Amino acid sequence: MDKILINKSVPFIKISAVEMKKTLYTSLCLILWSYGYILAKKPKAFPKNFYNIIEKIQKKNYAQNKKSTLPLPFSSTKISPLLSYNQLQKKINISQKPSPKGDIEENIFYNAETLIRFDLAQKKTILQDKSQIKYGEILLNADNIQLDWQTNIISAGAQHKEGKVYDRPLFTQKEEQYMADELKYNFKTQQALVKKIVTKQEDGFVHGAKAKKDGKGHFYINQAKYTTCNLAKPHFYISAHKIKIIQNKKVVSGPFLLYFNDVPTPLGFFLGIFFFPSQRTSGIIVPKFGEERRKGLYIKEGGYYVRINDYMDLILLTDIYAKGSFCYSSLWNYKKRYFFEGSFYYQRENYKSGKETPFQEQKKTTIQWKHESKYNKNSSLHADVNLQQSRVRDIHKKEVFGKNQNNNQSIYSSIRYKNNFRGGLYRLSGNASHRQNLKNNQTTIILPNIRLYTHNFYPTRKIGRNIGGTWYKDIRTGHTMNLQHVIENKTSEETSADSKEKQYRPITWKKLASMYLKDSQWGLQHSIPLSTNIKIWQYFNIGPSINYGEIWYFKKLHHTYDEKKKKFSSKEIPGFQRLWYWNISTNLSTTLYGTHNFGAEKKIQGIRHTIHPSFTLEYQPKRNTYWQKVKYLEDNIWKTAKKSKFENFIYGTPSQKKNLNLYITLYQKIFTKIKNKNSSTKIPLLESCSLSTNYNFLASSYKLSDIHLHASNSFFQRFITIGYDAYFFPYMYQYLNTTYDTDQQPIIQQKKIETFAWKHGKGLGQKEKTSWYISTTFNKKILYKLFNQPIAKEDIDWFGTKKKKIQDANSYVPFTLPWNITLQYRWERTKKGFQPEKKNRTLYFSGTTNLTPHWKINFSSGYDFKKKNFKNDSTIGIQRDLHCWIINFHCNPIGKNQSYDFSIGIKAQSLKDIQYDTKREYENY
Repeated sequence: MDKILINKSVPFIKISAVEMKKTLYTSLCLILWSYGYILAKKPKAFPKNFYNIIEKIQKKNYAQNKKSTLPLPFSSTKISPLLSYNQLQKKINISQKPSPKGDIEENIFYNAETLIRFDLAQKKTILQDKSQIKYGEILLNADNIQLDWQTNIISAGAQHKEGKVYDRPLFTQKEEQYMADELKYNFKTQQALVKKIVTKQEDGFVHGAKAKKDGKGHFYINQAKYTTCNLAKPHFYISAHKIKIIQNKKVVSGPFLLYFNDVPTPLGFFLGIFFFPSQRTSGIIVPKFGEERRKGLYIKEGGYYVRINDYMDLILLTDIYAKGSFCYSSLWNYKKRYFFEGSFYYQRENYKSGKETPFQEQKKTTIQWKHESKYNKNSSLHADVNLQQSRVRDIHKKEVFGKNQNNNQSIYSSIRYKNNFRGGLYRLSGNASHRQNLKNNQTTIILPNIRLYTHNFYPTRKIGRNIGGTWYKDIRTGHTMNLQHVIENKTSEETSADSKEKQYRPITWKKLASMYLKDSQWGLQHSIPLSTNIKIWQYFNIGPSINYGEIWYFKKLHHTYDEKKKKFSSKEIPGFQRLWYWNISTNLSTTLYGTHNFGAEKKIQGIRHTIHPSFTLEYQPKRNTYWQKVKYLEDNIWKTAKKSKFENFIYGTPSQKKNLNLYITLYQKIFTKIKNKNSSTKIPLLESCSLSTNYNFLASSYKLSDIHLHASNSFFQRFITIGYDAYFFPYMYQYLNTTYDTDQQPIIQQKKIETFAWKHGKGLGQKEKTSWYISTTFNKKILYKLFNQPIAKEDIDWFGTKKKKIQDANSYVPFTLPWNITLQYRWERTKKGFQPEKKNRTLYFSGTTNLTPHWKINFSSGYDFKKKNFKNDSTIGIQRDLHCWIINFHCNPIGKNQSYDFSIGIKAQSLKDIQYDTKREYENY
């Protein structure tokens, strides 16, 4: 028999007979409860005699313990103590049916600061002082709340003291909020009755004396005021006797009137519909009204917005002018998130000059397409197409192509496609571009422009690993192929009367097919580079490289000289032409360090000087076979000229001269280390200094090119930056004589002499061009940092907080940003040989500043000290924050492009049509 070990540290517990009896009874009930649970799941698992035993035990205990608080067996199924087996089985099956669903579908949470009282007789719950009820997505905060369980109505009211109202009920459901003096809400039907309501709908606020809310979330309000001002007494509002709010869509009102500071204005209408900006809905776009000097009174930018579906929409706009001009346009936007987005724009403009000038009519058509694909690693398509064609008919009834009043002189279009394949080793890119000069209509179309290339790969890495070599591993090569087809239009015999430049015939769709085959150029270029990197003596890097290339053309030129016309002519000869070339180069670079330590305890701990010299030697042989010798007559003397057989072709012609160039670059910087209290700071003494030039050993004359010197440095923690640039001509000039023009201005004649300047004590040479500049940018944060002052918390918030970007610039202006000013002073000097020097000084300045918390000014300009005037592109902008309104004024006061733009309007998007703007462009001055 095993011994029972007793832990003596645990005291012996005495249990009375009554407690023992209760414990045994409880254990028996738990055992019977578990059997009952199994029985409810599988009632045929036990014999009939077992149920008779349970009935006898239950009957006896039920009679003896009527007042007992212990749970009865099977109490959850409410089984009578005298049930037979069949009745028990039927009762259990009935209990398994789901209970009927009540009116309250979710738990109700409530809280109050002072009192929570339950009235069981009237079935009400009363909450007092800072009460709160939460039911699903509904949240109600009020001073006093009463919940009636019979009618399912929540009643709430505000607190009234000394004629003032405090703690108004605030009702929130999802993103919808409204505040009132009295509120009744039926959480079963979701209907509400409100007095003195203030509700927020998107960026607008609605005030009303009485309001009703139906189960769909729509409001019906009497004596309503709609505004976007968030003050209790708004600066402005639209007053209507009755309005209806369709949730998250629009506000519809009857006759309404616009009020400013409770003063009525004559602005109103018999019907008002205000759409919320978050919901894209088809509707009318309200036009703008104004006047232009040349075109007269206008109604423009009015039309219709069409919401096609969730992925695309359409905007139709029309401009009408009193003097006969008109313009209509359409903009189609499409977007599929994470895949692509784009827009297509079409505009047709008919401009008439009117009676002030001789009659002139201009018709202009503009087509723009922009497309961008996203989030595709292997392929992508980007399009930026701008096409424009204009015709001007003057008083002589002649059509002239290319005359355009647009300030932009040219437009550019492109479509790009990229694709990676073979695991990213090969990359294919296709491009189609179009360039058009709007002044003379010169057009160039490149279609197609295909580029196929491979990323650099290392073909000898495995070989180098086997033979133990190190530099073999760095040999890399690749292949690049470019294919282009170029179409250019020719000059036109028809030119405008006031134009001195050549005019080009426009390219039409009918001519494009013939020009694509005949008047065009084809070209294909191959390039195969081979390079490596070798490190010698652990300090020098040598990078030799060889580049081999081929050019394929499908025709060539044969040049002749016409003695009668005294000019060269060329004839195209079709046929496949293969041009090949090669060049070789090597680069040598290293890094030199010079450090002087003064000691760790010194204020200046040390100075470090870093020098990066680099030398590149490049050789390119000549290719005379691609050039033709042509004799021509000049001053009755026959001379010989070399003309390229592929003149003005796409990829040009390999050089006919040998070149052996040595490129030299010397870059250096100097830093010092200053000891602080707890650490050390690195300060630049010379942040950047470079000297560069190149020398051509095979040039016939002037082998050394200009020497460029650049230096820059920053001071006071990069508060001020100073830069210097100089270009030295390394040879000498010889003075010849001086003549004078009609204005008695001297004209100095001189020539270059192939003699180095340093041989005559002129140093590196004459400084033909020199420029100094000093610039600074400062604001409150930089000044705090400059003078080591602690930054206030509000300053940290200004700089650290990232504001949410809003697409509409009028809807948000960062008036809380600190001021910011940028200044740059530039001094330039130019002198070539004995020519008189030319000097110029210019001061550029720009910035933003806040005169008050509500006034913001931005400016940008420059002052020319030589001409004593400001730059033509000077601009100034003024913005005034009127809380819920905003004023914008932008002006170009100087130069040919003088213009101004003034607007005042409401910030909110829902009322953006309530706006007045006027402007005058440069062409209307």
